[in-house]
Amino acid sequence: MKELKFILTQLKIRFRNLTIFRTSFLLEFLGKVSWVIVYIIFYKTVFTFANNIAGWDGPSLQMLVGTAGIIFGLFSTFCGYGSGSISHLVRRGSLDFYLTKPLSAPIIILFRFADIPSLFSIIPSIFIFYLGLKAYEFPGILSLSLWLFSVILSFLIYSFLHFLLGLLSFKYVNLPALTWIIYDIADYGKYPYKIFPVIFQKLLLYVIPILLVTNFPVLILKGEYKLITVQIALLCVQIMLIRLLFPIAFKAYQGAGTYEI
Repeated sequence: MKELKFILTQLKIRFRNLTIFRTSFLLEFLGKVSWVIVYIIFYKTVFTFANNIAGWDGPSLQMLVGTAGIIFGLFSTFCGYGSGSISHLVRRGSLDFYLTKPLSAPIIILFRFADIPSLFSIIPSIFIFYLGLKAYEFPGILSLSLWLFSVILSFLIYSFLHFLLGLLSFKYVNLPALTWIIYDIADYGKYPYKIFPVIFQKLLLYVIPILLVTNFPVLILKGEYKLITVQIALLCVQIMLIRLLFPIAFKAYQGAGTYEI
């Protein structure tokens, strides 16, 4: 698959570049992992006074924090820059370069820049997930396999959510603030969905599916296997929307130099 080869090539190029600027890489890495440490301290403090939060015990919350870190780390590594710079590409008329490639334009735009420090920041998230899994008890190979598949689905759902919002840039051109709003909302994904009012649960599960992205893999790991069909259905809807809306949005794009001198 040409798209997969393109993604792996981007990773290889970025990794080579980082060997030149090692201090910068180390600082970026430390910045990426710091939030994980903060959340673990937070949950440790909370559970000195409570046995569970909205039915989620300590190990389950550790798995939630770890899973969220893995998913958001994958997004930051592969799609964070690409999705966040769609507005920039449209504004400067730089999209032409990617549209002439013999590959899927949405995939190239999303995966065009790999952030290696974010990839390494996944390591502490995996460790935190392991600690929760170890305390919870081993769920079995099937559950772990479905959890991994669910994590991949969540990564794609979250990435395509950013891309769909980025399509608004073709119409309104300068929308970087919208990206930061989604990043802020993503912070809610590190909490159990049941702590939110029902209306916000529905909104953040199915409309802006931040809670679905982070909570569902853990729930699937704990035996709620049917939820994976919801993820697959949502991903299929997103793919259909991209195939439908990208050509429509592209009609508003007029090439280099249209929006910015």
